[in-house]
Amino acid sequence: QWFSVGENDGSSGHVSRIDRYFKACQKAGIQPNQQLYQQGYQRGLSYYCTPRTVFDYALQGRGNYEYCPLQQRASLRPYYQTANQYYQARKTFSENEGKWSLARQKLLERGLKEKDRTYYQKMVMEGYDRLPQLRRDLDFAEQQLLDFKYRNNLY
Repeated sequence: QWFSVGENDGSSGHVSRIDRYFKACQKAGIQPNQQLYQQGYQRGLSYYCTPRTVFDYALQGRGNYEYCPLQQRASLRPYYQTANQYYQARKTFSENEGKWSLARQKLLERGLKEKDRTYYQKMVMEGYDRLPQLRRDLDFAEQQLLDFKYRNNLY
């Protein structure tokens, strides 16, 4: 069982969680098998620590190449950074677009207090100012991503 837990953590690109399990299991009177966990974790990392997997997980905002063995990190870093840059740009754009859209909807509500109207108008104006730059950032990150995928046969 502890082998599988470690393997799952490693293959998901997580840092070793054995300390967390010791604390949680101590309350239940269970003793984690650290050796089995570490063996499973190392096997899981061998699945995770490939360019394609690091890249795919980073596109989802998950994992971290820094948990991989030291000798692999330099080669995995560009896969993680390129995908993570795109993920972050997409997330930032979506979050801000959502706030801007909500503010526009709120302005259409009847009976809105003047204080609230001023607040939402300010949010809309900030959106008009900020969203074009965020769109350019997202477009740039997407182009970097597509170029990287092409250069590294990730299609």
